[in-house]
Amino acid sequence: MKPYSKQSMPSMILIPLLLLVFYFLPSFGDTFTDNFDTGVDTTTYWKLQSNDTLYSMDDTQGGVRFSRSAGGEHVLNTIHLIFRPIVQGDFDVTVDFSNAYINRINGSPGNQVQLNSTFGGQVFSVVRSDEASFPGGHNYHVWIAPPYQWQGAQANTDTSGTLRITRVGSTVAGFFNTNLIYLDLFNSSDVMHLSFSLQNNGTTDSTSVIFDNFNLTADSILFSPAGIKDPDQKITSFQLQQNFPNPFNPATTIAFELPQTEFVRLQIYNTLGEEVSTLVSGRLTAGKYEYEWDAVNFPSGVYLYKLQAGEYIKVKKMVLMK
Repeated sequence: MKPYSKQSMPSMILIPLLLLVFYFLPSFGDTFTDNFDTGVDTTTYWKLQSNDTLYSMDDTQGGVRFSRSAGGEHVLNTIHLIFRPIVQGDFDVTVDFSNAYINRINGSPGNQVQLNSTFGGQVFSVVRSDEASFPGGHNYHVWIAPPYQWQGAQANTDTSGTLRITRVGSTVAGFFNTNLIYLDLFNSSDVMHLSFSLQNNGTTDSTSVIFDNFNLTADSILFSPAGIKDPDQKITSFQLQQNFPNPFNPATTIAFELPQTEFVRLQIYNTLGEEVSTLVSGRLTAGKYEYEWDAVNFPSGVYLYKLQAGEYIKVKKMVLMK
């Protein structure tokens, strides 16, 4: 398997109809594919993240099987396989799922199979789920955060299919198979987090799914070792990204960019304005950084995270759900 290749393709003129844009995408510079036939490379390409010891990943049989045994507590449980590189510009990403067992039996609202992206502080996910609040339960939809709401829900009971997210300029769309779920204007910022996941929303059910055939085309895919992201890339401004995942339980990742060397403080506050954690306090060189906050010992609620780098100060909020 050769998962990454650099390509040069002739450009083409976009058809000026939004619905057609996503079937006739412009040329892309980079392509990444992974069918996981040789397992999951968690050193270069992927990062496994879960907040529940009942979850397991099996990558020895082809594809990626996520499973969660019955039991535990009625809390938000997730397991993500996060794509490490940063994605820039236009992109088109798909992943297949099969043998999905997401029936809600003991709890509410249900279980979900997801393809997730976050860029410019916006989370955009395509979801196949069993939701108690949706008539009949089973559906597919798009989840957007903020403003923390779903869009375009349609009844569906498929246990296999393809999840897809596309972006051209600032126009972003989500698909289930070939069905357009939702399309709107968002932003064209770097995709700092791209993942597929299995989520258990407050049930004690067993649940499982197999993911396969992850395909990504984009204007640019920036690979770097874990930790500092692309230290040699020219960064022109300070940026604090929206944490991911959000909502989360109990761990989340906060990313930021520095265009120059500065003394940096990254702090977590509760809604009373009390500092509850300091993730960074020291001098950092220019680059892209990621830090994880493990809130296992903190109660559910809204928290604020503040980045101060020289004269730059930015505050964003996040939601811990247990």
